[in-house]
Amino acid sequence: MHHRRDFIKKAGLLSLAACSGPVLSPLWQAKAAQQDDLKITKLEAVRFKNGHWTWIKLYTNQGIVGVGETYPLTNAQMGAVRDLAEMLIGKDPRNIEGIWEDLYRRAAFNITGGAEMRIISAVNIAQWDILGQYLNAPVYQLLGGKVNDKIRVYNTTAGINEWTNEKDIEKVVRFLLDRGVTAMKIWPYDPTARKNNGSYISPNELEQNLDWVKRIRDTAGMDMEIAMEFHAYWNLPCAQRIARSLEPYQVMWLEDIMLPDNVQAYATLAAETPLSVCVSERLATRYPYLELLQAGACDIAMYDVTWCGGITSAKKISDLADTFMVPSAPHTYGGPVLWYASMHVAASLTNLFIMESGYNFYNDKYPDYLTEVVVPENGWVTPPNAPGLGLKIKENIYSNGEAIVESIT
Repeated sequence: MHHRRDFIKKAGLLSLAACSGPVLSPLWQAKAAQQDDLKITKLEAVRFKNGHWTWIKLYTNQGIVGVGETYPLTNAQMGAVRDLAEMLIGKDPRNIEGIWEDLYRRAAFNITGGAEMRIISAVNIAQWDILGQYLNAPVYQLLGGKVNDKIRVYNTTAGINEWTNEKDIEKVVRFLLDRGVTAMKIWPYDPTARKNNGSYISPNELEQNLDWVKRIRDTAGMDMEIAMEFHAYWNLPCAQRIARSLEPYQVMWLEDIMLPDNVQAYATLAAETPLSVCVSERLATRYPYLELLQAGACDIAMYDVTWCGGITSAKKISDLADTFMVPSAPHTYGGPVLWYASMHVAASLTNLFIMESGYNFYNDKYPDYLTEVVVPENGWVTPPNAPGLGLKIKENIYSNGEAIVESIT
């Protein structure tokens, strides 16, 4: 029996060796080990004279450099960069989940949010960019593939040909429709909210604030969808009155009409109005969305990839929302890295509703930083098929004084 066991053991080892393929020479083994040894060696924080965003660049020992982004308040973020950088140097950037968890738990010790969460978001985006370059695949492919060949965009309406919504909203509507953009975002209630501290709106003010909506409908009928942005100025009674006044115009959504801190207030509003309640670019990680979704307080899950915890967190938020049959709408009104990262996420979503765009950014601003910029075609965009995020950054921004670089090793 003893000899029989030895025979079976040796046969098994020989069989395993045969299945494992040819034995690599020591030289090839060393090369394979070197390729697998990928580590973060340096971190750079890049701020800009004319851009309100911060880039985080992760350098590796194999020459792959990943770029992430967050915005605004760049001074506040610099302290967070220096605090978290020590947890990144020497780590494998492909360990996306593990590094996210480590950074999140470190930030949570100091109360999660603000500058630290935004830096975590930027680092995470840079890691996905590295992984895509390492595997020679676009980020959307790594997220599960391109569910959406094209991504419908709406335009956040500011900075087009020096027009203002107050005076020129008809021109803006026609300009967008001519380019195939059939949804736009406006915020006509903000001056009243600032004047009344968000706690009161009179019947006259309700009527006056409908002016932009009426003019859009008079110009385009139902061919232009209208997303209403409120910048979280209002309390619940005002939000209820505003929602009722907007119902006849069938607006696309009510976005951040209140601060997202009180789930029950949003649940009350969502139960009363047939309009979609959109919440919120101000939230980070999937955890607060769970409360909103469970309470029926959120009809559209909005997040910003550079604020919510990065690409990893954005995908989890969308998948969570999908289990409640709620669609996702990425917020993108920041820099060029956000624009690209959001496209990759949006392309991979089974519950994508629509994605934000800004003509004043992709047409006027991003070309100062990128040699090629993805722009909407007939109201739709698609992410590049290049490895990683597919960014092509202009190197002259580092020599012409536009980029201000701080290296952290």
